[in-house]
Amino acid sequence: AYGIPGSLGGAIYMNAGAYGGEMGEVVKEVLVFDGKESRWISRDELSFGYRESLLKKEKLIALKAVLRLKRDDPQNVQSRMIDFLRRRIEKQPLDLPSAGSVFKRPREGFYVGKAIESLGLKGYRIGGAEISRKHAGFIVNIGGAKFEDILKLIDLVRREVKRNYDVVLETEVEIWRSSKR
Repeated sequence: AYGIPGSLGGAIYMNAGAYGGEMGEVVKEVLVFDGKESRWISRDELSFGYRESLLKKEKLIALKAVLRLKRDDPQNVQSRMIDFLRRRIEKQPLDLPSAGSVFKRPREGFYVGKAIESLGLKGYRIGGAEISRKHAGFIVNIGGAKFEDILKLIDLVRREVKRNYDVVLETEVEIWRSSKR
């Protein structure tokens, strides 16, 4: 889908997707690096799933990719791109820094943003981090947010969703902690 921020390697790594499409549908093969050597991996070996791939499971780095794209009329492509961008502008907090959608959808039909909103957490702040007022599935930096502020909001949301819906949320974003603590 047009308008997803990030790199090609990152999109393959997490099988990024939106509006009914995912990267795994168009990847033919990927040249990966495992820290020692590089090798080509075919689509069948990449084990794509919802926001998952072999790259993520084995911490591989994508160096190159061969994609199999469908031919289409340029006007149709442009029309879809404009529609995707319009939907993003309408629904997502693109005016503030964020890491994108924070949580994976735990199951079909369960919308994390709507659940967070129903709990009254939309707009809730800790330090400089806020659960977006535009889309509660995003945590935005309203100024001076610290790593700890964001983690506290993530923990709060997970706890409240578990308590109220009996649903365990996984993060879509990866959280990396420094070993120098």
